[in-house]
Amino acid sequence: MRVPSIQRTAFIFGMILRIRTRAELSSAKTALISSGNAHDASVYHSNIALEVQDPIIADILKTEQAAANLSAAGPILSKLPVFTEESTAQSGSPLEMRYLTEGNIYKYALQGIRSAGQGDTLWMGMFYLADDRILDELVKASARGADIRLLMDPNQNAFGRDKIGIPNRPAAMDLNKRTGGKISIRWYNTGKEQYHTKLMFIAKASGPSIVLGGSTNFTARNLDDFNLENNLWIAVPKNQPLYAEMESYFNRLWNNEDAQYSLPFEVYQSDVTWMKYILFRMQKNLGFTTF
Repeated sequence: MRVPSIQRTAFIFGMILRIRTRAELSSAKTALISSGNAHDASVYHSNIALEVQDPIIADILKTEQAAANLSAAGPILSKLPVFTEESTAQSGSPLEMRYLTEGNIYKYALQGIRSAGQGDTLWMGMFYLADDRILDELVKASARGADIRLLMDPNQNAFGRDKIGIPNRPAAMDLNKRTGGKISIRWYNTGKEQYHTKLMFIAKASGPSIVLGGSTNFTARNLDDFNLENNLWIAVPKNQPLYAEMESYFNRLWNNEDAQYSLPFEVYQSDVTWMKYILFRMQKNLGFTTF
């Protein structure tokens, strides 16, 4: 299904949300799918958001209602909007878009990585990267000739408390070793904030490129139907503004345009001992994790 285009891509550094009244929600014409947590403790974090317009809002509201039903919260709106096939067909959007939740995000993430090969560049900006199937597919994509570039949070702190780098630093060490350094990895240059982005952009050498972004970390808890998550999957031709925004965003952070946004892989690898890697694997296998 083709839907109206994304109005713009907002890359938010500290997200501010305005609470809307029920009447405002009933007439709203845009929606944000974001990686941001809407509370004070996350104000410093670096996040992304995708703003979308009708008719996909109907799908978003249906899933929000399903979540509200879990706690018997009642209707979130007195009436859900209805969009006809005619209104969808007349949108004229060059983008194909799908609203995804839970396990479907996993499905499309794996499909996207599996589609990457020679001549493609796979960018990933990720707060937590730990799922074994995702890691395996990244290794395979690199072997097929895809240029894999991962920008990750170093897991140095969480809300003012020191962390020991799990899961990203052991996962990065694993990817680096398995590919002989072929996968390029950089760390976001965090201060007291977190690089809380959850975004994948596969710039295809031919055909539409793929954007997958939203609330979902690439971990088993987030991908395998344990958490409630929502993402947008978008197929975007190279001549569209969204493609240029994605390239600009990742290149700016990767190449430190205007500021030192990212650091080399080696900066956070000296303290990744085999004991820390074993702890990482034990946490994953036992499911006793904070990720």
